[in-house]
Amino acid sequence: MHVFLRRRHGSATDVFCHCRHDNALCQNVAAAATGAAFKQDHKRGRRVGIQAKRSFTGSALCAAACLLAACGPAPEPAGETTIGPLPAAAPARTQAEEQRLARLEAAALARFEARDDGTVRETAAGLLWMRCSLGQQWDGGTCTGEAQRYSWNQAQEAAAGARFGGHADWRLPARTELYGLVHCSSGMRKQLDRDGAGGGCAGRYHSPAILPAVFPQTPVGNFWSDTPHPQFSYSAWGVSFNTGVTGTGARNDYVYVRLVRDAR
Repeated sequence: MHVFLRRRHGSATDVFCHCRHDNALCQNVAAAATGAAFKQDHKRGRRVGIQAKRSFTGSALCAAACLLAACGPAPEPAGETTIGPLPAAAPARTQAEEQRLARLEAAALARFEARDDGTVRETAAGLLWMRCSLGQQWDGGTCTGEAQRYSWNQAQEAAAGARFGGHADWRLPARTELYGLVHCSSGMRKQLDRDGAGGGCAGRYHSPAILPAVFPQTPVGNFWSDTPHPQFSYSAWGVSFNTGVTGTGARNDYVYVRLVRDAR
């Protein structure tokens, strides 16, 4: 079970965990606790450890999440720009590296055609996106106001009732569509695992991991996709635009939403 997590209190931190459960008892615990699970020491009859995959040195948070399913989102300021984890003495980028990153950003920007009505067309994919997260307003140049957070079911209802830009056929994006918006300013991205999870930004990158010129004032946090987990009915896929990681979370978690529609 892959889970993307956020602490409810304190500084906002996204964590991607991989929790394993090895027997029927543990599977029942997992179903009741949002995919969290234990490994049991059958000789001593007590828990001895948790296996977790993490996007940074957050093993303690992963362990707590696997035990307590503390996977709810924490509010983070919209539009805040931060730097991803850096080594203590990160070397300055060379001119050649800066030029390479500039070319990558230009190529990423060329995928989109921004419109004055607060929408942007992803041309090759044939998609029309809302530039603002749900809850924000488009003022003709940027997104204002505070993005709202929704459970997965609430997000589906909000999409069904959305009217914007002269269109009424907005929907939640598929997992691959949403993950396609991730932009790693470092030009480096980790690989997805065999389940299609992970794949966060690597190296020196800015957060939120998205093009701010296309999607201004994006909250640094998790966003829902329309894709349910294939095995667990209480879980669905999403993307963290803090780190660029994709994973699953409990449908009753409250996270952000960006809507899309087909525009071929």
